[in-house]
Amino acid sequence: MAKQWYEYDYGLLFGEGDIGIGGEHGTDFKTPLFTPITALLPGTISGIQTDVDYGHTVTWKLDTPHNGVPYMYNIHLAALAPGIQIGTHINVGTVIGYSGGATPESVASDLANTPHSLPVGLSNFLDGRDESEGAHVEVGFTFNSTYGKGPGFNAGFLQQHPELNPKEFLDTIRERGITTVLDIQSTHGFFSDLGHDVWKSPNTGFVVGHGILNFYRHFGGDALNGLTYLGLPLSNEIPIEGHPGVVKQEFERGWLVYDPHHEFDRPPGAGEVYLMHLPK
Repeated sequence: MAKQWYEYDYGLLFGEGDIGIGGEHGTDFKTPLFTPITALLPGTISGIQTDVDYGHTVTWKLDTPHNGVPYMYNIHLAALAPGIQIGTHINVGTVIGYSGGATPESVASDLANTPHSLPVGLSNFLDGRDESEGAHVEVGFTFNSTYGKGPGFNAGFLQQHPELNPKEFLDTIRERGITTVLDIQSTHGFFSDLGHDVWKSPNTGFVVGHGILNFYRHFGGDALNGLTYLGLPLSNEIPIEGHPGVVKQEFERGWLVYDPHHEFDRPPGAGEVYLMHLPK
C-alpha cells in the first residue's frame, strides 16, 4: 500500500504514524553541497536558528497564508545568505541560505530516505552538479514562527490536517515551475539599492529604476532574471527624440524601452517596457 504524505520523509525513520518533530513535517530534497536555496513564497522572516545539529533554519511568515497555514520554513542550511535576519521581507527567488548544514548522520538518513531532487524555484543555481555530493534541504509549512519551537504533533494530527502537506504544493512547482523575481539580496553585489525603486551598478556606475527596473527584475522568470539575461546597465535612461516620456536604456545584452503608451513601437503583448527592435 502506498504511503500517505504524512509518512514521508520521516516515516521511514520513525515508522508508521510519524508524529513529526517539534510541530513540523516537511519534504527533503537532495542537493549538491552549498546550493543556494531560494524562497518559494514571499513573506517576512520570523525565526532563525544557527546552533542546531540539523543545520541553520529559517522560518518566515507568509504574506498570504497557504491553505490557512501562516509560516513556511527551510532547514539543513550550512550558512545564511547576506541580509537574512528576523524582520527581513523576502520575495519569491530570494536566496535564504546554502544547503549542507546538517550532521553527517542526518544527511545520511535523509538522503537515503528521500527520492526527491530539487524542484524548479528552490534554487537559482542548478548547474548539473551530482547530487551525490551529499547535502539536502527540507521545505515545509508550519503554525510556528520559529522552526521546532512548537509542541510535537499528536498521533494522527497530520492525517487530520492536510493543509500542512507540502507535497501537493511542491509537486506543482516541480511540474509547472514558478516565476522568480530578482531582489537586491540575490544580485551578489552587482547592484546596490539606492531606495525609491532605484538600483545602481557599482561595476558600471549606471542606475536602473522604476518601470525598467520592474521589468528587469521579472525578465525571464528564472535564474537571476535581468541580471542573467540582460546583464549590467551600460547607460542611464536616454530620451527618445520625438517621443516625450519615452526612454531607452542599454544593457550588456540588449536595449530596453520604457514606452507606456506604445508610441515608439508596438510589440505584440508588450507592457510598458519591452526589448528594443534593433535595425537590420
